[in-house]
Amino acid sequence: MFTARQEAILRAVRREGAVRVTEIAAELRVSQMSVRRDINALAEAGIVNRVHGGAVLAALPAAGGPGAAPGRGRPLSLGMVVPSPSTYFHQLVHGARVAAESLHAQLRIGFSNYNDGEDGALVRRMLDDRLDGLLLTPSCSLEEARPTLGWLAALDTAVVIVERRQEASAVVDSFDYVSSHHEHGALQALRHLVDGGHRRIALLARPSTTSHWIARAFDLATDHYDLPRDTPRNITVHPRDDAEADAQVERFLDDVARTGVTAVVAHPDVQAIMLVQRARARGWTLPDELAVVAYDDSLATLADIPLTAVAPPRHTVGRIAVGRLVQRIREGAAHIPQHILVPPQLNIRASTSGWRGGSGDHRGHAPA
Repeated sequence: MFTARQEAILRAVRREGAVRVTEIAAELRVSQMSVRRDINALAEAGIVNRVHGGAVLAALPAAGGPGAAPGRGRPLSLGMVVPSPSTYFHQLVHGARVAAESLHAQLRIGFSNYNDGEDGALVRRMLDDRLDGLLLTPSCSLEEARPTLGWLAALDTAVVIVERRQEASAVVDSFDYVSSHHEHGALQALRHLVDGGHRRIALLARPSTTSHWIARAFDLATDHYDLPRDTPRNITVHPRDDAEADAQVERFLDDVARTGVTAVVAHPDVQAIMLVQRARARGWTLPDELAVVAYDDSLATLADIPLTAVAPPRHTVGRIAVGRLVQRIREGAAHIPQHILVPPQLNIRASTSGWRGGSGDHRGHAPA
């Protein structure tokens, strides 16, 4: 029988794969020494392993060391397939790698280059090499990825879907899901803007699985705050070249001027930076005439004006996903799948601070 505090620590380890003494002590409002004693008790029970500064999920019971697979006498072999080596997924992979190393597991990485056919090919090659578990971020939407997910579900290999999230009405499957809560992140941005006095807020985004949830947040915020419904919400097609990208932003800024918009949420950061550059070229001042919030926070601090930005918890998502995968391997058929949404963080910078409540109506369109 464990104490309530030990149960809380155990829940955190099972949820995230690892805990730090300093963080869990602050969360539970107890001394670090008390947490260390609790971790020692859990370690003596064989449920966690002590590591420097905290604890990780206990090793699987095998002869090959802390990360050995059941009955195989070797470290766990985990695979991870993501769409690209971009900054976004680099942080996701780094979080997964840190968690895997803490569990003495091997982690192999594959990039599908946003080719849904390559998703399946990479996974098959990894499975041929005695993979124990797989972290998969499909290159496309879950609906489009159903053929790949269908044959994966029929296998014995443990699978966790990362940074993709099911719709409530979607097909039910047996996978675990770990994802950034993009709706929550966009709602933070919208609440920040509304609290700052903005009512006419627009959206500029490239099509992606993330922009879908940002648009959903706009719908929720419009109802909750009774915001105007005639502001632009542009999810633009991917431009063929820089000239087309510039033209898309210029048309959007024309709509911003015409509709009296005073604030914009833009996704991804490149789109937000381009928006700021084109707005300043028109002579608009930020944030007095237009406040901008970027969604991604990979490049937001590099803009002409440091951008307020929503930062998805990429590193944390990767770390939690590995914890869930190892837990799934440990529990086998008794495992109960979980869908975990991790809230992003809003980082407030110069692009929204100091707005003085102007209407924006005096702004002109682009010069002919």
